[in-house]
Amino acid sequence: MNRFRSWSRRAYLLHVYLIATLFLLPAPWGRSEWIDSDSDTLNDSWQDAESLVYSMEDLNLQDLDIDHDGAYNDEELNYGSDPFDLDTDDDGLNDGDEIHMANEQYGMGYSLTNWDSNGDEVSDHDDFYGCFSVTYPGGQLPAFDGSTYSDYDGDGIKNPFDPYPADPYNNDADGDGIDDDIDPARRS
Repeated sequence: MNRFRSWSRRAYLLHVYLIATLFLLPAPWGRSEWIDSDSDTLNDSWQDAESLVYSMEDLNLQDLDIDHDGAYNDEELNYGSDPFDLDTDDDGLNDGDEIHMANEQYGMGYSLTNWDSNGDEVSDHDDFYGCFSVTYPGGQLPAFDGSTYSDYDGDGIKNPFDPYPADPYNNDADGDGIDDDIDPARRS
């Protein structure tokens, strides 16, 4: 046992290398994406993280909108979004609203696979609602519990409607000075 410990101490560079390869190399598993299953240069099937392949017919037999986000499976294919995730890019706008309301109705041109389509470090959700006071430099979420690209401070009030979007301890949506957790006017 002592020989192993002695060797192990000297082989720390090998340990560092092995651990680094676990984290730095791209993993061949765990990717879900649209693929071209019939080699006609057009994506036509969804391959999930377990390498199961679903044709459009398979998806539509389950439901025309599997994740119930308002975007049909064929729309998810056209935009490259995940048919099993209602908000593929986690920006706070579900895929259906991003397609039908933001892009088609208002011509915003948002990507369903990028939380910040125009690269200004403001989420597409906040951009859509005109809230430019909260940014995510480098795409980093703050260290607040529950923080998302539509609720910076994680207090349950979306940024555009939060009078204190960067203060997780002040969740007073109606601005009456009473925290929403105890405000009888906010209870339903």
